[in-house]
Amino acid sequence: MFVVVFTIKNRHVIKSDKMLKKKFGEMFKGLRKDSFICLLRPSLFLLNRICLCITIVFLQDYPVSSVCIVITTQYIFFLFNFIYNPFKKSYHWLLESFNELCVLIVASLMIIFTGAFDDIDLKVRTGYAVIGMILVNVIVNVLLVLIETIRNIKNGLVKLKNWCREWARRRKENRMMKKGT
Repeated sequence: MFVVVFTIKNRHVIKSDKMLKKKFGEMFKGLRKDSFICLLRPSLFLLNRICLCITIVFLQDYPVSSVCIVITTQYIFFLFNFIYNPFKKSYHWLLESFNELCVLIVASLMIIFTGAFDDIDLKVRTGYAVIGMILVNVIVNVLLVLIETIRNIKNGLVKLKNWCREWARRRKENRMMKKGT
């Protein structure tokens, strides 16, 4: 709840990129600042995860209810990301949508393990499906981060190359000016 109140109270300060980085670090990095609802995304993410933790702890004796609550909150958060697209880059939006969809699918598969089904073979196959979904999620995320890192290194090397050329040009001009005087 603190994060929501914090975001609402500081919404005018958050609009400035320099002030944002100085005061809040990474919390709002990559988010669109043109809409207040987009700035609520970190707060809603934390509330979603806190709801997950509270559900797991306090509804241990009611597994079907806890799984249904997790599915519902996850679905609401997925819809928020899908409808409002709070990210500046479509890359981040696609990655976050994929991650939230994977969490939603895994949460939906958890209903099999609540005792509603007695078939052990179904539970084993569902367990393998959950493991497979998590592996796919991890592999996709690692590949996308690796691609983004390679792209950033390439852009950095191009900037370094241009800086070196400019430095060499200025150095040559300075030498020519010194010879001329």
